[in-house]
Amino acid sequence: MIAAAEGIDWPRFARVLARHRITALALDGLRQAGVALPEAVAARLKPIAVRETHRSLAMAAETAQLQKACDAAGLPCAFVKGASLAALAYGDAGIKKSHDIDLLTTPEAAVEVRALLESRGYRMTLPADLDAARFLVLIEHHKEAAFVHGVTGHMVDLHWRLLDQAWVLPGIDVADAVRTVGLGGVPVRTLPDPALFAYLCVHGSAHAWNRLKWSADLNAFLSHRSQDVVEHLYEAAVAMGAGRAPAMGLILCQRLYGLEVSPSLADVLKRDRIAQALADNALACLNYGQGAVELPLPYSLPVVRIKLAQLFLMPGAGHLKRELARRMNSPDDRIKLGLPPALSFLYLPLRVPLWLMRHGRALIGRR
Repeated sequence: MIAAAEGIDWPRFARVLARHRITALALDGLRQAGVALPEAVAARLKPIAVRETHRSLAMAAETAQLQKACDAAGLPCAFVKGASLAALAYGDAGIKKSHDIDLLTTPEAAVEVRALLESRGYRMTLPADLDAARFLVLIEHHKEAAFVHGVTGHMVDLHWRLLDQAWVLPGIDVADAVRTVGLGGVPVRTLPDPALFAYLCVHGSAHAWNRLKWSADLNAFLSHRSQDVVEHLYEAAVAMGAGRAPAMGLILCQRLYGLEVSPSLADVLKRDRIAQALADNALACLNYGQGAVELPLPYSLPVVRIKLAQLFLMPGAGHLKRELARRMNSPDDRIKLGLPPALSFLYLPLRVPLWLMRHGRALIGRR
């Protein structure tokens, strides 16, 4: 192919790749397509891609070590997204940027897995400095906690549930992780195709797919599969309780990457007007700041659009009611209050003043 056409805003191109965490992935795609970058641009981007690849490979190795450590301790664990997804979607654990390691366990084992992570040099950073009692509150009311390694900087998101919405993808948990992916010769457990497809769609849709890496990963995951298999994955995900998220994900793959689906599935997607509107909203979020600017602070227009879209990811009024009720529950506030079980009924009356105080301080701080 001929070199990239003149007139491309290369500085913006570099910012877009950084914003969407796809530098190594994009450069590999350009290389395969025979597109030559200007020398100055290549000199700027190639070192970034190399660093991303080295970090991703290091995190793949750490994923394998964490699998071995949990297995040795008899603790249930599996991994979603990250290195295991890269191996499945691209056949290369180093091709896509890995921001963190998503380790899935059970609520019952979360305390022990936390201790294992801390014994390996990790410390909990979000939320930070939780004692044992408050960590149990977090397990009850939230789905994850973030850890950072003190030396390597590796980040692990410890999940004891995949989602905060118990009515979305109910029943999918670590027990379903019966598929293994080889990372450095170590069999790492992950979800089978139907459950993994459903989760990838729900995760991306919950964030309005506002980073290209999520839709690119989904498209790569599907591109090796026949149209009949893709239709089966869609039907299975809907049956699992993924709502409109699979339709939204497939529509974006059609629009962004030219994914071809069966005529029957294409008709289903075309007739789902709400999913089409959600995809329009996702594209607007992708294009915020010409696609090169991180989404701004909470309650800005793009973030409000994402939060509003979440209300329509599942059909029916029941989802709307449950989602609004969920948003009234702040794990951070429950942890800070530390109310004993006998007084937990006081939390909801205190929720609004706590919200006003927290966001009032934030507004004053920004001013």
